[in-house]
Amino acid sequence: MDAELVEAAMEDERAAQPELPKLKNNEERKEFLAKYREWPVWFEVPQAEETYYRYILPDGSAIVICEYKHYNEWWENKYVPGEPEGTLTVEYLLEPGYKHLHNCKTNQTALNRKLMEVQRNGQ
Repeated sequence: MDAELVEAAMEDERAAQPELPKLKNNEERKEFLAKYREWPVWFEVPQAEETYYRYILPDGSAIVICEYKHYNEWWENKYVPGEPEGTLTVEYLLEPGYKHLHNCKTNQTALNRKLMEVQRNGQ
């Protein structure tokens, strides 16, 4: 894909995402991250029941939350009434120039720091 098409697609995605609110503390940052389902869907993998949500930050980096289904057979009739299927997430922080999604895996603490850094720098 050529760079102009990629940039145009990113601009469309930025326009579709909610505005980045002024986040004053870690609780507000955690709340923002918890509302990832309001972000645009970046892509889906129906065969694996995975949905990837992406929020492009003003500095060009992006937060990606992958939501996927998980089934714990041993939970059945032991700890969870009904079907022991749950939804789990994996967090990624894509910095400009990243090569592979898997290498960008991170955690909520790092995402909170990134959000604080972006807003501190006035971006």
